[in-house]
Amino acid sequence: MPPRVSIIIPTLNEAHNIVACLDSLCNQDFDLRAVEVLVADGGSTDGTQELALRFAARLNLQIVDNSERGEAEWGKGLALLQAHGEYFQCVDADMRFGHPELLTRLVAPLDADQGLAGSTAPYVEGEGLSITARFLTFDPLQRDPLLEVLTPAAADMVVQRAAEWSVMVFDRLPIPPVGGTTMFRRSQLNVSRWGGYFLESDHPVSLAKRGHRRFALIESEGVGWIHLHCTGLLDLVRKRMRNVSGLSSSYFAAPDLREVVWLDLEDTDAVRKLAGWMIGTHLIFPRLIEGLWQALRLRRLEPLLRPVVALAVADALLIQLLRSSRTRKFLRSAARGVLR
Repeated sequence: MPPRVSIIIPTLNEAHNIVACLDSLCNQDFDLRAVEVLVADGGSTDGTQELALRFAARLNLQIVDNSERGEAEWGKGLALLQAHGEYFQCVDADMRFGHPELLTRLVAPLDADQGLAGSTAPYVEGEGLSITARFLTFDPLQRDPLLEVLTPAAADMVVQRAAEWSVMVFDRLPIPPVGGTTMFRRSQLNVSRWGGYFLESDHPVSLAKRGHRRFALIESEGVGWIHLHCTGLLDLVRKRMRNVSGLSSSYFAAPDLREVVWLDLEDTDAVRKLAGWMIGTHLIFPRLIEGLWQALRLRRLEPLLRPVVALAVADALLIQLLRSSRTRKFLRSAARGVLR
């Protein structure tokens, strides 16, 4: 029998997603007797819990009550405190296991190499993706054009390639945004680090800081996660606005809680790099050339969205930056430096 795996699914009114998510899990070639599913529900009123419980005959599934707080990160923490699996994987309700062998492929590296802290699979194309989500999925981690500037690609961290998986080493910051696509060892989990929350984007950084720097990267064609991510451009902008301002934001330094920061306003080189990208994005032409080149190389039309998506996420970030007290402090400091 394979090692026990805990699947953590935070939900809040996900009736439109939860059935497809759990159904894709049921279609895995993995021995499902070794899988426990913890649906951390934040108080859904649309029947999400009832729909999830329909799978109790096929899956070892339980509902974790997260109605008091409702926050997804708090629900993940609650579920992990109750989890029994040797390995665990957080899965959003709008994600699907995109290949029958995905769970098997994620577990295999962790079983084979005890020095690996996690096992990462990319996002892949699948049914139900909007044109915007299809564009984002051309990047294996669904990094939008802004995140491509702020974070490295997973392939950039690969130090060793093998037939079944490659090995990434996270020996420098920032790291790729792999938290949501990675299976981890429960023995290396420290939920208390975040005061009861579980911040999956920070967990790989926390592991790396503690010396657990080696991660597997599954690179078999078609094996990965299907992530609906957004219904369109406006939905993506709303998500980015929440990402910048909410608990899950990695854009600003918050050393009391966060491990990883994609935008440190005190890092002059990083600010210059971002400013150059922002200027190019608002000039449109540089992003248009990038999109045309990618469209010709891939022979697909979706990359032509690049200038539009880049401008949308850039302006979402700018709006939140201008609202931030950290930005105002940075601008005052920069102005004093110019006037001296």
